[in-house]
Amino acid sequence: MSKPENLRQIPQDEIGRMEQELSRMEMNLYDSYCEVGKAILETAETEGRKINDLVDQIIDARRRLVDAKEEIYCPECTEHNDRNSLYCKRCGQKLDKKREDCDT
Repeated sequence: MSKPENLRQIPQDEIGRMEQELSRMEMNLYDSYCEVGKAILETAETEGRKINDLVDQIIDARRRLVDAKEEIYCPECTEHNDRNSLYCKRCGQKLDKKREDCDT
């Protein structure tokens, strides 16, 4: 029984070249994955810093607004309430009339 044409005997030197080419392609793929991973990490770190800065700015702006409006906050749910409120508008907790500072 003879071998089909596509299963012909391939010389060892050609097999060696095929193996080297395959190895080179796999290394290129690995290097590409590494480059993409580094780029994603750098982007995540940069964007994370930008987001943290923006969150800090929002917190500072919120604190200034609370101070300007002389609001009080609910110790139960941290909702900001009008300075004349007796109860929290969100959860109904009785509010202390003295104004307290809030972390948010």
